[in-house]
Amino acid sequence: MRVGLFQRVVPEYRTGIFSLLARQPGIRLTVYATAFHGDLPGADCRRTAEIRIGPLRLHPAPLLAALRGRQDVMICEGGVSLVASVLLAVFGRYRRVRCVWWTSMYRPDDAGGLRRRVSDRLAGVAIRRADAVLAYGSLAAEAARRAGAAPGRVFVAFNSLDTERLRRIERGWRDAPGRLEAFLRDRGLAGRRVILYAGRLVPSKRVDWVLELMKRLDQDGSDPSLCAVILGDGSERDRLVEQVRRDRLQSRVIFTGAIRDDEASCPYFLAAKVLALPGTGGLAINHAMTFGVPVVAAGGDGTERDAIDDGVNGHLVAPSDKDRFTEALRRVVLADDRRWAALSAGARATVDRRVNSAAMVRAMIEAARPHERAAE
Repeated sequence: MRVGLFQRVVPEYRTGIFSLLARQPGIRLTVYATAFHGDLPGADCRRTAEIRIGPLRLHPAPLLAALRGRQDVMICEGGVSLVASVLLAVFGRYRRVRCVWWTSMYRPDDAGGLRRRVSDRLAGVAIRRADAVLAYGSLAAEAARRAGAAPGRVFVAFNSLDTERLRRIERGWRDAPGRLEAFLRDRGLAGRRVILYAGRLVPSKRVDWVLELMKRLDQDGSDPSLCAVILGDGSERDRLVEQVRRDRLQSRVIFTGAIRDDEASCPYFLAAKVLALPGTGGLAINHAMTFGVPVVAAGGDGTERDAIDDGVNGHLVAPSDKDRFTEALRRVVLADDRRWAALSAGARATVDRRVNSAAMVRAMIEAARPHERAAE
């Protein structure tokens, strides 16, 4: 099966997934993108030009490949601003090229007005006309069905990182305990109970919630080994650093800056008792759970509903409920060894069972295969 995959930019965290797809028997993969942030062994990588038309982006290469009959199926990044994706979804069948609309169905809370209505209408047309819809999670799948996709043409590929690569990296650190111990000692993390935040430092992430909890724990005289590691960077960094200084939490809060290399970020995850996700996000959950780190989330992009089993591998609370979020976070980071080990095992089991790179690739292949179309 000749599979084309169009994604405007291939980020580093997708390269392992696409390489795994390319290695599957019976698959010949071509990836079309304006930029590749990493190698894709086994795939034919084709750079495409980008033509900007106001808010729209036209990418000729995947369209020309479809017109010339070079692919049997195109898996397209599902965005209405991507003209090639929309055209392939609507008209691909006339060139006998099946189109898979790959989408998170996620919209920021502040998206609204005429532009949102137009976007929703275009997305609905693409979803109804595509041969298959590949959703990031169960909530996205439900939204696609509500938008008019036939239930038999909706597939779920739980959004995942390259979990096999992450496990190899973890083994590298675990198999050299002296290296890990030295890393934690040098950064003041040895013997500490760590709350980890990993993501951009922007308002929608609500990192303040973590800092407010640290302030309360400090004032209560809670375990002095408690600390928060803030892994990331962004427009809020200076304000958050000043907040920590003002509250005299320098001994409780460590800012690492942005660390995009998985080898370099791994020991921070291995030091953590819990990952805090107060705001938007998603893949950080998969990252943490792959290493056996429980997660407390009060938001996300919808995929958190498929990953977090409340009380089994962490806690999921309403996005507006700061009190419940901070209480759940406090409960996990202060859990005794037996309780924490159970949560950690639950996190690893979730990745093994459902949210991993191999499962994601299997779902992509299933969506790409020919299916009986519902009557129009």
